Amino acid sequence: MRRQDVIIVQNYSKTVGNIGQTSYDTPDGPPVKVECNVYPLDADEETRYGLQEIETRKVVCDAWPGRAHSRMTFEGENWDQHAPEKNFSKSFSARSVQVIIKKRG
Repeated sequence: MRRQDVIIVQNYSKTVGNIGQTSYDTPDGPPVKVECNVYPLDADEETRYGLQEIETRKVVCDAWPGRAHSRMTFEGENWDQHAPEKNFSKSFSARSVQVIIKKRG
């Protein structure tokens, strides 16, 4: 399948602060360019904590270099990986990886 979109994936490693707090804000390796197809999943407005726009997309690609704390750049916006990747490999020609991403902010 021809891939029409490009996502830049940046992995982050776990760091522990001086009072024991953990965060994932140290880049782990260089950013990786991933050719993929991105499909809209959901656009919702959350009003519980004030009006917030929540947007999720499904990414379909051949291989996924990201991890649970990866951040992505797609069409100039920043995204987080929202769920673990799913591998589909029933046949060689139909294998793919699917990842759900959620827009930051």
